[in-house]
Amino acid sequence: MVKCRVFLLGDGAVHMGGAAVPIPAACWPILGFVATQPRREASRARLAGMLWPGMLDEAARRCLATALWRLKAAFQSSAMPLSIGSESVAIPAELAGAIDIVRLEWHAGFVLRARALPGTDYRRRAIRLLLNANGDFLSGIDAEWAALERERLRCLRLDALYALARFAERAGDWAAVIDAARPICAAEPLREDAQRLLIAAYARTGNRGLALRQYNACQDALMRELGITPMPETAALAEALHGSGLAMAPGATPAARSALLKARRSMQSAITLVDQVLGTP
Repeated sequence: MVKCRVFLLGDGAVHMGGAAVPIPAACWPILGFVATQPRREASRARLAGMLWPGMLDEAARRCLATALWRLKAAFQSSAMPLSIGSESVAIPAELAGAIDIVRLEWHAGFVLRARALPGTDYRRRAIRLLLNANGDFLSGIDAEWAALERERLRCLRLDALYALARFAERAGDWAAVIDAARPICAAEPLREDAQRLLIAAYARTGNRGLALRQYNACQDALMRELGITPMPETAALAEALHGSGLAMAPGATPAARSALLKARRSMQSAITLVDQVLGTP
C-alpha cells in the first residue's frame, strides 16, 4: 500500500508515497472535522450541518456528497485516509497515525498523563515532534468549529511542551528545557512558569546574559500588557542572576532558591511590622 501522510497544521498538505496530492478546498474541512472527533468518526448529517450551516438539510447533504466524491477522485487509491459509508465518514484506526494532529494528540496526551517518561531519547523525540507541529490547524478555514479546534490544539501542544520541560528540568537536561520552553515563551510571553524555566535553563547552561535578557523581556511584557510586575518567584531568579548566585551554585534548584528568597522577604516584613508595633527605633 502506498504510504499516505496528511498534514492539517498550517496550509494543509497530503502526500502519497512522497508526492503531493492536490486536494480541493471544499474537502479540507471534511478531513479536519473528522480527524478532531473523539472516535475519528462523524455522521453524514452532522458533517453536513457543521460544514454547510446556512443551507437546508437536503442541500447541505448534496454539497457533502459532492465534496466526498471529489475527495475520492483526488486520491484514486485505496490508501485514502477516510472510510466513507452511507451514513458516516471515519478515519480507520490503522490510518489514523498518518495524520499529523492525531500524532500530536497521542504524544501530548501520553506526556500529560505520565508520571515519568521512558527516557532521555523519548523526551527529546517528543520535544522535536511538538516543535515541528507548529502550524495552526486548518489556517485557511474561518469557521467557528475550526477556530475552537485551533485553540484547543495550540494549548495542548504548549501544555505538553511545558510538561516535557519540567521532566527535562528534573533530569538536569537544561538544553532540552530550553528547546521546550522557548516556543512557549514566544507564544505566551505572560506565562511566568515557562519564563522561569527558560531563565533558569539559560543560566544553568552558562548563558547568564540570555537569562537576564529573557527576564527583562518577561518583565516588559507583563508591564505592557497587564500593568504588573513579575511574581516574587520570577523576581527572585533575576535577583540571583544579578548576584551570579544561580549560575555559580548548581546544587541549588531554582525552586529551592525562590522559596528561600521569598521566605527571607517575608521574615524581613514581619520584623519591620514587629518593630513598628513595639516602637523599636
